[in-house]
Amino acid sequence: EFPTIENQKDLCKKYNFQYYRKKHTDLDFIQKIVIKHKINIGLITGARILNKEIINLISFGIINYHPGKLPYLRGLDTFYWMIKKKINPAITVHFIDKKIDLGQKILIKKITVYKSDTINKLKKRFYRTQLECHRYICSLLKNHKKIKYSKIKFLNKNKTLNEEERQLIINEFKAWKSIMVKNEI
Repeated sequence: EFPTIENQKDLCKKYNFQYYRKKHTDLDFIQKIVIKHKINIGLITGARILNKEIINLISFGIINYHPGKLPYLRGLDTFYWMIKKKINPAITVHFIDKKIDLGQKILIKKITVYKSDTINKLKKRFYRTQLECHRYICSLLKNHKKIKYSKIKFLNKNKTLNEEERQLIINEFKAWKSIMVKNEI
């Protein structure tokens, strides 16, 4: 169960943005919405790889909240790769482009690890942090603030893990946590 925090739909409503939930492969619907509302920027809060036709519809770009530190944790299963590679937890906000997780980087929000964390607690904190990043980006857009960005360097994306591989990495969580842990307040 995820924490109760404003969800994507409520955040968009709060900032007076249109919100649509549609399959990311529905090019015709998305194109109609982009034209109807003269959309020049998109905020995506969960999808697989978007095809270039959809990416190209949005003139300014589509912003993604990636659950991992780019470019080190590209692709899927970033939570598990973070543990396996002993990488500090973070959310990367970036523009989507035709290369997977290599669009212009907007910000990286670090996530603190606590001694009392379990894998589920940390996963919830990832989700909450993604929503906090979404709130921040919405406030920038609503207040017509310029979004600064920088290039993400290229590293190979991580492969998708099977359940057995995920379980092996979960077993490494305690050792990873001892490296990453911060003192609790």
